[in-house]
Amino acid sequence: MGAATIFVDTTSIPADGTTLTAAHATFTDRRGISLVGVPVRFTATIADVTWVDPASADPESSHLTECDEPTGSDGTAECVFRAGSTVGKAFITAAAPESVGLSASEQIELVH
Repeated sequence: MGAATIFVDTTSIPADGTTLTAAHATFTDRRGISLVGVPVRFTATIADVTWVDPASADPESSHLTECDEPTGSDGTAECVFRAGSTVGKAFITAAAPESVGLSASEQIELVH
């Protein structure tokens, strides 16, 4: 089995419904070699956190409930999410398919 790590650009964001922040997830095999082309699904535990469609030219018009993006040549996938208006702690999770069997989560806080 390999490893998955996730990094969110900030761990505290305003619960204003507009602030955008990126989440980055890196996947490697058991030897530490980057897993390339692995589909990664990003999700959040607070329902009104939404994701920007990676293919969208206008991030303001994109409000997905999850974001799917494959890993690049460095084994990293990135998706941008929009803060919701609900104050509280949320987990941002990046998960590869069951056949890969890797996922990682990071806690963020949405604040007034």
